[in-house]
Amino acid sequence: MSDTTRKVYVNESSLEAIADAIREKTGGTNTYKPAQMGPAIEGISQDDGSLKTLIERDTTSTAPFAWPDGLRIVGRYACAYMYKALPPLPEDVTVIGERAFYGCNGLDWTSLPEGLTTIGIYAFNGCSELALTSLPAGLTLIGESAFNGCSKLALTSLPEGLTTINTSTFDGCTSLALTSLPSSIRTINTNAFKGCSNLALTSLPTGILQINSYAFQNCTSLALTTLPDSVTQVNSYTFVNSGLTSMTIPASVTRIYYYAFANCANLADVTFIGKPTTIDSAAFKGCTNLQTIRVPWSQGQVSGAPWGATNATIEYDYTGGNE
Repeated sequence: MSDTTRKVYVNESSLEAIADAIREKTGGTNTYKPAQMGPAIEGISQDDGSLKTLIERDTTSTAPFAWPDGLRIVGRYACAYMYKALPPLPEDVTVIGERAFYGCNGLDWTSLPEGLTTIGIYAFNGCSELALTSLPAGLTLIGESAFNGCSKLALTSLPEGLTTINTSTFDGCTSLALTSLPSSIRTINTNAFKGCSNLALTSLPTGILQINSYAFQNCTSLALTTLPDSVTQVNSYTFVNSGLTSMTIPASVTRIYYYAFANCANLADVTFIGKPTTIDSAAFKGCTNLQTIRVPWSQGQVSGAPWGATNATIEYDYTGGNE
């Protein structure tokens, strides 16, 4: 076999069981290719007929499991819903495909192969025992919801080279304890870190261009005090119910959308360096401890004040941020 040959591991019995569960749920008789299973599997739980049988089989089976020689790619749905522990992946693996380990709540790995470059969408979704402490340095793509619900994921850093934190990538990763992000990050998508209660970022990369809605919702340990000058808007619900205590908003920000900082119970002061074109009237709604908002413009120049912060005093014509 050539050294360039790639092997893909797909657990055929798992695919058959998932297809059977889809048919049982829908009452249909369709046959499914792996590429067609994504939309069809929505709404099917681990207690549905064939999946329950598969899970019980994988949980109680004493048959040894071994990865095939020469494995390079773990294919789509390869080990989905296998509820027993699996041996570590071979070091030659470079790609983990879509939903490869979806719902494998017996997966307790602490590391991944160093040559890994790609983790597909939903790859480890629901792997509640996955306890990775680091990711391979050469990893350049992590798909959406890849680690959603991995409550024991204990990463303290992410690899340089990542440019995007995709939608719901770390949603519900309550043990994630990052204090910084790679300088290569340009986009943080919707729900990227939602519910990461131990996320303790103190700053964001200076080149970041976009932070989407709900990105830091319920991140109660978030320790940001300013946003990078590359950010031009703060989207709705971006920091809702997060742990912010103080925030300086750079002159680059031209718009703050509704509920952007809503329900930040510990937020005590906000300072604007420039004058946004628009601040939604509910941008700071529910920030009951927000006492001071400092702005470098005169009263009435930006409508909607105090933008939902009903207990705040606004210091107009503030120049301290430019000194």
